[in-house]
Amino acid sequence: MAFSQYPSFKTKVRTIFVLGFYVPFIFVLYCIFCIQELFVPKKMRYLFWRVRARKWLRLLFHLAHIRIHVSQDVLASLPSPAIITSTHPTLLDGCTQLVVFGPNLVILIEPPSDMPFPFNKWFFKQEEVGVIRDDYDKRVSKGGLKPADAISRLVFELTKRKSNVLVFPEGHVERENTLHYIHTGAARIAIRSQVPVVPVSIRNTDNIDFANDAHTPGDMYISIHHPLIPPVVPPGMSDRKAVREFTKDIADALVSLVPKRAVPVDLYDTHPEGIGVFLDIDNTIYKGYSQKDFILWLMKKGKVSRMLNLQVAQYLFLEQIGLMSHT
Repeated sequence: MAFSQYPSFKTKVRTIFVLGFYVPFIFVLYCIFCIQELFVPKKMRYLFWRVRARKWLRLLFHLAHIRIHVSQDVLASLPSPAIITSTHPTLLDGCTQLVVFGPNLVILIEPPSDMPFPFNKWFFKQEEVGVIRDDYDKRVSKGGLKPADAISRLVFELTKRKSNVLVFPEGHVERENTLHYIHTGAARIAIRSQVPVVPVSIRNTDNIDFANDAHTPGDMYISIHHPLIPPVVPPGMSDRKAVREFTKDIADALVSLVPKRAVPVDLYDTHPEGIGVFLDIDNTIYKGYSQKDFILWLMKKGKVSRMLNLQVAQYLFLEQIGLMSHT
């Protein structure tokens, strides 16, 4: 069966509806819900907004012909409350997990002030927890909690409200479909609250595209690891070792849920200051083959083995004969 590389008429109609009608409609809904929430008790308004967000997100995915596959039996067997630690391949992952795990879910997100209107206000209404992740957030963000305060807030959500918590332990959206360094926040929250961690991966998002008129429908697959029980740290004792070891357990679980090609060799590297950056400047101002010369230089300095050099040579050969992309 032959497949056309161009979007079908039906796909174009869906795309025009989603981008040209549905997104502006979110603004109208926001205004309507602002009026409706006046008739909801203040303590329950956050849930009011999450329920409606989930409802309209499910409709959006349906209109975009995006299907989410997850085992309902596994979902039903999960403990609650729990800390969901998810991979982060796209900007839509928080929306995806809200649809999967339901409205009783608090999401740890970037400062809402960084988001466009009305989404920044919507997340504020849902009482999602915005955290200042790094120096860049400190400079440009007008809101958000410090990491320690964000952890305390999420512990409150888990222990008092009995909400589930969604954390993206990589801290940022993945690039090139590979895992990033796993931060310690999820482990700290779990140890303080003594709530299990449920690692989750989202797969096949690279085959789904929302770009203009080239929208590509498709399937997303949610894989769920068995719950991880956090260690108990005696009162008065430092939790540093326990946090480090439990973070590795979370990282190992996420690694088991993704393809091997998605696991970088430096995933467990705790010294990012030792990571160099190499800029490929072939076909510009460099006279020679930069990858080859760079690898040879590393080998002479004892930084890489001859076996790695042979592997790189094989990749370069595959690129030259057109069986592997340069990027």
